[in-house]
Amino acid sequence: MEMRIYGLIAMLLCFGLTVGCTSTDLPETKSATIQYEFQQENENREAICKEGDCIAKEINDYLGWTIAADANPRCVFDNRHIYEGSVRSEYKDQVMYCANYCDFVHEYVHLICDVSGKAKYPPESMVREGFATYIEYIWKDEIAQGEYQYLQTDVRINRSSDPTENAQVEAMLEMNEMELTPENYQRAFVQLAYERAGEKLPYLVDDSFVDYWIGPILVDFLITQQGGLKPFLGFYCESERAQAIYGRSLDKLVLAALKYNDSLFV
Repeated sequence: MEMRIYGLIAMLLCFGLTVGCTSTDLPETKSATIQYEFQQENENREAICKEGDCIAKEINDYLGWTIAADANPRCVFDNRHIYEGSVRSEYKDQVMYCANYCDFVHEYVHLICDVSGKAKYPPESMVREGFATYIEYIWKDEIAQGEYQYLQTDVRINRSSDPTENAQVEAMLEMNEMELTPENYQRAFVQLAYERAGEKLPYLVDDSFVDYWIGPILVDFLITQQGGLKPFLGFYCESERAQAIYGRSLDKLVLAALKYNDSLFV
């Protein structure tokens, strides 16, 4: 799901598969993996669907998962989709609602984790949203096998609405000689919050900040610093086994991830 962030100070204080596509004027047809629907006419719908299946296969291969035979996943492309009063993407009940084509990777991660038959959603939304965002960040360099014309693999920088905070983030990145990328922006933004709140940070901010900003830092820490993808997927499937898999509770893993992020900045 796409989220917008607000002032921190105030808050603290492929494979060329043949597929079928649908629009409001066409009968629904089932693709090899996903049923696609377009709420507005699009002359490129067939090519978009092919790219969707290609991306889905690449993510499946990366995870080692496939869509279960009894699943009925759908992807609805509709930039008019309204969620809680705003236009954004979401995943719900085997349906990806993509407000724009940049949302596909994020929402497909939710879908495959739900319908693979191998993973069950953990109770912590920060893990599932963090994982989907993490895959967004690494997608272009580590997973994608080719260029996509319609489903873009570039990730947009989700900036703070506060100009002062934006300036602070950019200054922090420049001081640390870090490129201005979506992932580094997120790291620096969380670091600003961590410097103000310390280990109390996860308890002082709202759920969306924890899920979409601290969550990806946690997932990156677990995958890159704590054994790789395989143990993480075991943890994702059975989040209550955090102690058995990583030797620490989830709360302590979050603090460890924040401390690791802190170590990246001077």
